[in-house]
Amino acid sequence: MTFRPRVGCGAIAQKLFLFGAALLAATLAFSSPVAASPHYEHYWHPDHPLYRYTYPSEDAALIVDGETGHILYARHAEALRYPASLTKLMVLYLLFDALKKGTVTLQTPMPVSAHAAGQAPVKLYLRPGIDTVTVEQAIKAIIVLSANDIAVVVAEELGGTEARFARMMTTEAHKLGMMHTHYADASGLPNRGQLTTAGDLAILARKISYAFPQYFHFFTTHSFTWRGHTYYSFDHLIGSYPGADGMKTGFTDWSGFNLVTSVTRGNVHLIGVVMGGRTAHLRDIEMEKLLNEQFARIKRNPTLVAHMTPPWKAYEAAPQTMIAGFELPIPQATPAPRPHVAGAPRLRTGIAAPSPRPDVRLANYSRQRMAVNIVPGRTGVSTQSAQSNRRDWTVQIGAYNSPVIARRELATYARKSRDILGRAQRIVDSFKEADGRTMFRARFGLYAERQARRVCERLTERGQSCFTAIATR
Repeated sequence: MTFRPRVGCGAIAQKLFLFGAALLAATLAFSSPVAASPHYEHYWHPDHPLYRYTYPSEDAALIVDGETGHILYARHAEALRYPASLTKLMVLYLLFDALKKGTVTLQTPMPVSAHAAGQAPVKLYLRPGIDTVTVEQAIKAIIVLSANDIAVVVAEELGGTEARFARMMTTEAHKLGMMHTHYADASGLPNRGQLTTAGDLAILARKISYAFPQYFHFFTTHSFTWRGHTYYSFDHLIGSYPGADGMKTGFTDWSGFNLVTSVTRGNVHLIGVVMGGRTAHLRDIEMEKLLNEQFARIKRNPTLVAHMTPPWKAYEAAPQTMIAGFELPIPQATPAPRPHVAGAPRLRTGIAAPSPRPDVRLANYSRQRMAVNIVPGRTGVSTQSAQSNRRDWTVQIGAYNSPVIARRELATYARKSRDILGRAQRIVDSFKEADGRTMFRARFGLYAERQARRVCERLTERGQSCFTAIATR
């Protein structure tokens, strides 16, 4: 007897096989990490730049106008991230603040404790009880090498203990408007309680840049020598990317490779933040790509950003200028017409950004350092030079390319600091830039000299930078 299969059996078997294969493929697909996490699915497309440059779970990026804080590009800017050694930007901020207040000088020696010396690398391998480090050496070691032991030395000098200093860092961060930031140590070594955002880091970078222009040059330091050994900067954009003038790098296994960058081209200043890079090189490529895109946009539409020379450039060109309430030395030689400094308040926290304007007469301050007397409930500033009672002084908060913007910023300052400014007159006047552009000063006045200085000092304490100038008529 010959066996003959039933018609259609093979076709049915084939269909069953194909159905089973499709079901298996679908099961595997839906069980994959990508499909299980649709929020990150776009990161894993092989053509997506983030696939090459950053880790999805650590990725964040932000580009802002340094002058105003206006956001040009943002990606996960408010997502919590581990800062790694970007923590040390706050260490530097508090150290610069101590220098400005006169609590320390660049040559102040700082002792090394066993706790500081015991920090994990990267470090200088300091010897507890033997080595001391000056403030200037500490600044360079933090910026160039990101030395963890040095960061703790600074923390103990300013805060007594690292734990207390971490609380100081957090408190100061919140004062600046960095409300998503919490510090647990001074080094940035892995700690679950050490968190920040790209947005908060941009706030800090802007505050450092515009509040301490006399110390900004440290961020361009390429190398640092300690005990005969020379260390070179981890910031590879300095000297290779046009206009890059510092800030800070950072890395831990938890954070990926992080970078905060300041770039100045002419009178345009941008600050960039990239977090979660897969390697330092890929992180740098991502930063350069984002900056290139924004500079191209600005070239097409210059009104996207303010066009003002940053204050550290003004300081380099004219060290006699008084910026944000503190006095800088005046050279003995007869100077050229003195530039003044102008600024724009940042969008989120009211930080002003000074920059030079060439035709304002500044006060002829004495060479002696101003003595700042702090009394609970009020601040007074006195100098040993004679004070004029003539009410021909102003407090200038900025110079802008539109009178509308100037009036708006005056209104913002007045609203935030009504208790200081009272019913001071809001003054907007125009002047010509060297390149022929018309700019508009925003000022409060008119005051006697001593009163103007006191008002500016109190505004500065609130993060609203300013400077005093005689009114031009």
